[in-house]
Parts: sequence; structure tokens; C-alpha cells
Amino acid sequence: TRLGAMGRPSVLDIYSVTVGLEAYIAETICGSTDDRVESFERNQGRCGGCTCWLIAESHALTAGHCVSDAGSSTRMDFNVPRSTSTGGKRYPGPEHQYPGTVLDRLNGGIGADWAVIKLRANSQTGLTAGAAQSAMSGWAGYYMLGNPIAMTRSTTIDITGYGTSSVRVLNQAQKTHDGTLYTVFDTSLRYRTDTTGGNSGSPVVDEDASAIQGRPVAVGIHTHGGCSSSGGTSSNAGTRIDRTDLKDFVDGLNLPSTSTTSTTTATTPPPPPTTTPPPPPTTSTTPPP
Repeated sequence: TRLGAMGRPSVLDIYSVTVGLEAYIAETICGSTDDRVESFERNQGRCGGCTCWLIAESHALTAGHCVSDAGSSTRMDFNVPRSTSTGGKRYPGPEHQYPGTVLDRLNGGIGADWAVIKLRANSQTGLTAGAAQSAMSGWAGYYMLGNPIAMTRSTTIDITGYGTSSVRVLNQAQKTHDGTLYTVFDTSLRYRTDTTGGNSGSPVVDEDASAIQGRPVAVGIHTHGGCSSSGGTSSNAGTRIDRTDLKDFVDGLNLPSTSTTSTTTATTPPPPPTTTPPPPPTTSTTPPP
């Protein structure tokens, strides 16, 4: 015991100690280089400083720490343009913005971090997000919800979203990277796929299952970092999509196109999404009110 101010003992209270797996920090790059490349997926958008993605025509998922409590308002922006030459965020025109309400959320850390959002129709076009994005891409671009149990360490894990970047025009613009699965726990999964702040909420996509299904199969929601520049066994982390409370809530909505699918059952694929950059939407560097 050491004496502190006024001659009183200094006391240090230790509330918890964690051993084993390394602590998680802000979303991180796995290895010495950022391997993400610019992408143009139509079935996801930017929600504030995070990423959201469609599971049905008017419903989206993201991380629980990205939104406020159930009943709070949010907005999902699609077709987000490149940022300014200095890295400043740019916004799509109002025809690509969809107001929404948080239906439910959990913000409990690794493996317990999810939110479900209900989107309203666009005030200018009258279209739902799913209808508008499908019309632009030529297919119903909703994510299927997959089965993490079927994955192995050789499974390719894709994460696409709106993370920060040292490439200024791509800062919080859409980028993607394919990495590999590291391990699966009861409510979380870990992978060596590059992410940064802003990727929170991104779909964790099983690329092998997606190739079978002919559409993207999400097995998790990206929420936390953990990778290091030195590589090794470090990895990023997300919440499993089949976590009981999340799955029960989504199932209770009775939405089409969201039922958890076996990753080994083939179906007739729809036309693939466009891989070419879309025409640039009307943009602004000033956030809408």
C-alpha cells in the first residue's frame, strides 16, 4: 500500500481480469497491408458512421452499437459516392436515402451486438429500399441468412462496408475484402478479413455458401476488431446470425427471403448483381437535415 494525497492509502480496485484470447479493439487490418478494394454492392448502405444491409424489401441489419434503443430513428443511404479529395464524406441524393426505425437491438459486446431496422419508403420516389435497389441492379438483392456451423477454417469470408481508409476518396465509401474464417464460438465468429472503423454492422458473408446459393449468404454481423499488423493468430469478430434472440426476432417478422438456409443446398441462382460502377448519383458534401 502506498500513501496518496493527504497521507491516505491509495487503493486500486480490480473489477475483472481477462486471460486467453486477446482483447478486441477498433476494427483493424489483418497483416501489414489494407487489401480492401472499391466495391459497388447495391444491397447495403451507410447508416451514420456504420454499415447496414438488406434482408428484405424494407428491413436491414447492423450492429447494435451503431444505433440507439428500439424506437429511435436512423437513416440508410444507398449508392454512396466516393469521398472528397480530402477524405470528407459525401452523401447520395435524397432519392437514395431511406429513413428508418430501430425495431430491436442488443449492445452487449462480442457475440451480443445486433440491431434490426425497419425502413420507410423514399419520400421522393415512393419506392421501398428493396424495390429501388432491385430495379437498379436487376435482381432481388437481399442477403440470405446462413448457417455458421457448416463452415470450416478454409471458408472464404467476405466483408463489404463503409470503413475508414487512408485512400482519401475511399474513406467511408464502399470497399470489400475476402479473407478466411478463423473460428466459430457459440454466439460469435472470428475471421482474418480486413476492416476498419465504419465497417461495424457489415454482413459477414460465407462466400462458399454464396456460390452454391447464387446470392450472398450472411453468417454474421461484423462488430469488433482484433487483427494486428503482425498477423499471427489475431482476428476480427462478429455476432453470429443464428444467435437465438436475433434469429427469433427476425423469424417473428415473417419476412420473405430471410429464412436460415443450409449452406449445402443448391438453388437456381438469380441473375448476378452488377460488377461495374453505377452512374454517380446526385451528391452533396453536406449532411441532409
